[in-house]
Amino acid sequence: MTGLFIDPFLWITIGLILIVITFLFFWFRRSHDPLGRKILAAVFMIYLATIVRFTLIPAPYEGSLGPGLQLGEYYQFLPFYTIVESFQEGTWLSVVVGQIGLYLLLPIFFGILVSDDIHFIWAFAIGTLLSFSIQLMEFGINLIIGYPTRVADIDSIILNTIGAMIGYAIFKYYRKSRRKQNKPVLPAAIAPRDRSATATKL
Repeated sequence: MTGLFIDPFLWITIGLILIVITFLFFWFRRSHDPLGRKILAAVFMIYLATIVRFTLIPAPYEGSLGPGLQLGEYYQFLPFYTIVESFQEGTWLSVVVGQIGLYLLLPIFFGILVSDDIHFIWAFAIGTLLSFSIQLMEFGINLIIGYPTRVADIDSIILNTIGAMIGYAIFKYYRKSRRKQNKPVLPAAIAPRDRSATATKL
């Protein structure tokens, strides 16, 4: 079997489509919302497209697959194995920091676009379930392609969840500081017109 090549601009195309759809949705469905909020929703779509780019789109590889690939090479279910290995090999910056940073903005976007009083359980569930779903899809893609271009790794779920929790803590700190100053949680430029200064719980 020959090598696989994934168009590097595919994720950009997907992102642009998502941006246009989201922007039009917010424009017509919630036309009374400020322009800043519509733009922020489009940026959120770029962010989601970036997650798709670095998780679900297989990495390019060349040459033949070679004999003897075992199913166990498609996944890594031993907790903290990849994390420890990345520190030993000096790749922790891209592995650990990268995986944490990938989900850092997720609860912040939810806090701005969905609910400015997002609960810890929701933030934890959003980060964990999204990461788990992506790892499951990565495993499925590996089976379809017949080559583990992106190994489904339990450490990715752990690090993604940590990233989501850090993002949640950042937004909660920001929300608390705004309320101490007796200011609305969201500035007028991005706050929905029908949301009062009192937070909507999620």
